[in-house]
Amino acid sequence: AIAESGSGSSISFQELDRKSSKTASGLNQYGFKKSDRILLFVPFGIRFISIVFALFKAGTVPILIDPGLGKRNVLKCIRETEPQGIIASPLIQLTSIFFSKSIRNIKHKITIESNWIWKGHSLADIDNMAKSSSVYNETLFDDPAAILFTSGSTGPPKGVVYTHGMFSHQLKVLRSAYKIQSGEIDLSTFPLFSLLGIGIGMTSILPKMDFTRPAKVDPNEILKTIKKYDVTSGFGSPALWDTICRFCILNKQHLSSLNRILMAGAPVSGSLIKKFDHILSHEVKIHTPYGATEALPVTTIKRKEIIDDTLKKSQRGYGVCVGHTIQGIELRIIIITDDSISEWSDSMQLKDGEIGEIAVKGPWVTQNYFNRNKANRFSKIRDQGNDFWHRMGDLG
Repeated sequence: AIAESGSGSSISFQELDRKSSKTASGLNQYGFKKSDRILLFVPFGIRFISIVFALFKAGTVPILIDPGLGKRNVLKCIRETEPQGIIASPLIQLTSIFFSKSIRNIKHKITIESNWIWKGHSLADIDNMAKSSSVYNETLFDDPAAILFTSGSTGPPKGVVYTHGMFSHQLKVLRSAYKIQSGEIDLSTFPLFSLLGIGIGMTSILPKMDFTRPAKVDPNEILKTIKKYDVTSGFGSPALWDTICRFCILNKQHLSSLNRILMAGAPVSGSLIKKFDHILSHEVKIHTPYGATEALPVTTIKRKEIIDDTLKKSQRGYGVCVGHTIQGIELRIIIITDDSISEWSDSMQLKDGEIGEIAVKGPWVTQNYFNRNKANRFSKIRDQGNDFWHRMGDLG
């Protein structure tokens, strides 16, 4: 299921299932209850992934915050989510006594490793509490599954609430839209996609890198990992792939095992797309899905469409084409306004060719931010029933 290129560690799907089940049982015995929000500060790797699946099985809601947001933003995110528990390294647990009440007052604190200074429970202690046969809380489609914080690049970071149903739809959509098959070997440079890939049945290869700084990746290390594990698919930011492309072109390297690349997280330039011609065969599918933490994927476009058609228009000032809507997504171009829109009305839609804000709706489009009523008012539009449109904040 997972292999770490740096440490050489690996775990099978069966071992991952067994390990996460044991931890889930221990967490429930320890006192974690269904829908408890659990803050997770664990380095990305096999242990991180196992803990996330254990939290899902225990019925709890992991809170994932990028440490790269900075201390002030991270503490603000913690205050907003009011976690009932935290799983973190001993260092973070020990230093938390100097932080605000938002961390000091968390009820359940667990370290990933035993430490002679830390007197609280470790993950090993939690596993020892597990029952040999446990019955887990029933998980429903509408139950909260995770709170994922936005990057903060377009405003203050906000906690996006995902349900188990939304994750389930994402798995189906990714499998269908990109023809992903169980048994593929995926280069995982982004934690969320790694979790989704494992859910699809891909083997996740975790390269030796700082996952919070993809542009600073060592391209030679990535190349060695791709070749060692015969990686067939890779998901990463444009900054990461640009670094790899420039290194490969300079050193006349060719990535022969890859048959698919997904790039997301920032606009993808035409010059980057062209660089792949030097290191990949023309049969390799390169996709650039468009979306956000609140809604991903929304649209997608292939390398061939960009090179043969849309790049020329972009160079003439037509903007960046983000492709076709993913099946299951409804997308509308609506009036531009800084005001909140409480209820959907078809009169807000613009005619083809007019510029307006992109609004989307679909089974995997999230419906609210956690404890952010103002952001909800300005980003969500109520439709009939319990449906909501999400305002992307982009023009189209």
